[in-house]
Amino acid sequence: MELTKTLENELFELIANSSDNSFFYICDMKTGMSRWSKLAVDYFGLPDEYMQDVPNIWINYIHPDDRHIFLEDLDKTFSGKKELHSCEYRAKNSNGEYVWLKCRGSISYDENGNQKMFAGIMNNLGAVNKFDPITKLKTIFEFINDLDDLLLRHKHGAVLLFGVDNFKQINDIYKYSFGNKVLSFIGNTLLNLNLPGELYRMDGDKVALIMTNCNCQKGLECFSIIKQELSKIVVIDDCKVRIDISGGVVEFPVDGRYSDVLHRNLEYVLDMSKQTNRGNVLCFNETLHEQFQAASRFKEALRNSIRNNFEGFEVFYQPMVKSNSNEIVAFEALLRWKTPEFMNKTPDDFIPVLEETGMINDVGAWVINQGLIDFKELSKKYPLEFISVNVSYIQFKNQQFRKIIEDALITHQVPASKLVLELTESCKILELSQLKAEIDYFKRLGVQTALDDFGTGYASVNVLRDVAVDWVKLDHGFVSKIEDNKFDKAIVEYMITLCRRLSVDVIVEGIENEKIAGLISEFNPRILQGFYYSRPVPIEHLMSK
Repeated sequence: MELTKTLENELFELIANSSDNSFFYICDMKTGMSRWSKLAVDYFGLPDEYMQDVPNIWINYIHPDDRHIFLEDLDKTFSGKKELHSCEYRAKNSNGEYVWLKCRGSISYDENGNQKMFAGIMNNLGAVNKFDPITKLKTIFEFINDLDDLLLRHKHGAVLLFGVDNFKQINDIYKYSFGNKVLSFIGNTLLNLNLPGELYRMDGDKVALIMTNCNCQKGLECFSIIKQELSKIVVIDDCKVRIDISGGVVEFPVDGRYSDVLHRNLEYVLDMSKQTNRGNVLCFNETLHEQFQAASRFKEALRNSIRNNFEGFEVFYQPMVKSNSNEIVAFEALLRWKTPEFMNKTPDDFIPVLEETGMINDVGAWVINQGLIDFKELSKKYPLEFISVNVSYIQFKNQQFRKIIEDALITHQVPASKLVLELTESCKILELSQLKAEIDYFKRLGVQTALDDFGTGYASVNVLRDVAVDWVKLDHGFVSKIEDNKFDKAIVEYMITLCRRLSVDVIVEGIENEKIAGLISEFNPRILQGFYYSRPVPIEHLMSK
């Protein structure tokens, strides 16, 4: 066979053995069979020289943070968008050590224009690259080496570590290749700032600055300079991006006499900054360390609740009433959580943590299922039109979210039209085309959608123009001042009229008293909601009334 002759010929053997730092491979595109040089097999601990479906084998050797680089470049090459496969990434060798590789390859075609053979070479750039190829900053390995050296020479100074607060959102919206361009922009910007120290690309979106002969105050000053420069709106690939950062500073050797201790304390103080002082910078101290430990216990308590069949979680329900009759026609499902250790945590405390960690996917699915179960029970007593459940952008990004909704409706035998997915403020960060695609899908399914906090900015009007939601919820900030503020009253009237003309129903939340209820009712919205009618309560309270 032609493949056998090609793979076994002497030329391949000669090339494959020509360098200790280069690894060769060749693949028959029609059969999927590949041959890799013996040097590559031994160095990486591959199963065999001959392998079928290599991409699915090789991907497991690539560093998790770099797999998108390999897959995206390979896809562009095989789809014809690129002539040559060329990218850099880390792969684990047989010693369990990640090394940087420069991978290049090309495709040959048969007389009919079909892909025939794919051949390439990977050059070993080394286990410890001095400079990160994306940011052009020194690597984390150099950070450890340089910090160790300073500590051995009994130097003193400070280390600033900062991370991009919205980097996950940037990756979620614009994909990883765009995220790398953002990191490249950050690296170039920092190198042009003439900062008083050495810069290092750390894990993910984090950057460190080591400064000698200074204290924490210098770190705070440098953070302010960096934040001011990065917070400007930048345009990358025709997309406008704002880069938000938080930071932490440690002093050496005061906060640690060893690099690993200092690195750990840096991570502590950065995490605390993101959780309690987002967008700013904190200096490490033992009090912050204790607070970080408490925050870690908080996260672990949430995880344990999920593991224990959502123990500690509960769904409360706030009634929604018809504006012309005050009859209860719907409920909003609102998540609550408490454990013996954490009795007074509010949704403002735990929902951001659920979103940050991704736990919101599991908890959100549980709320949807519990909400539909309780909806059937509440429908026995109230003439309900629907139940509303809050949804974050993290859930909308989850590829399983559509199936979660479909399965829940089937399992609990609730008509799709009885469920309203209420898009929280976080959903507005989604790319409009993606948001539209998800809402259109649920509309075809029969599920209703609502835009929460409507009226808080132009973005809400823009979304309403382009996305076919069924409901909007007017922001309670306008409603709370309607008694004394003619401007807010006019705005509320305008927004209700606008929605009516667009055939979008309106829910006005934040009704606190009888006077506000009367003023709002003049504009004839469909539904009212607020403490005047009821606070959120457990289902048992509603069923016993």
